[in-house]
Amino acid sequence: SHDIRADIDPADLEWLIDRGMAACAFGVESGIERHRNEVLGKALYDDEIFRTQGILRKHKISYVASYLRGVPGETFLMRTITTKFADRVGGHPMFYQYERLERGPLWAQL
Repeated sequence: SHDIRADIDPADLEWLIDRGMAACAFGVESGIERHRNEVLGKALYDDEIFRTQGILRKHKISYVASYLRGVPGETFLMRTITTKFADRVGGHPMFYQYERLERGPLWAQL
């Protein structure tokens, strides 16, 4: 398994697949492009994610896409959008719960 960026150059991804990559993981963090880039500083766009997803699916490569939940400022609507986005991206989505250590999990504050 390889950790890649979802915005990997398609030629580089094909190179990895040609050399036997059978599975990979990449971080998406948020299903909201603007939040992902302006707040979380990811510099990752939806079209790049779906381009990579398409290549992986074409080659039947298993993949894990990871997301963050409970980041400061996240609303219920934002969480819902990210969950629906994860459904569209597919693969094996993994959600990490962000915690504010000084006060405990953010969900407990809602």
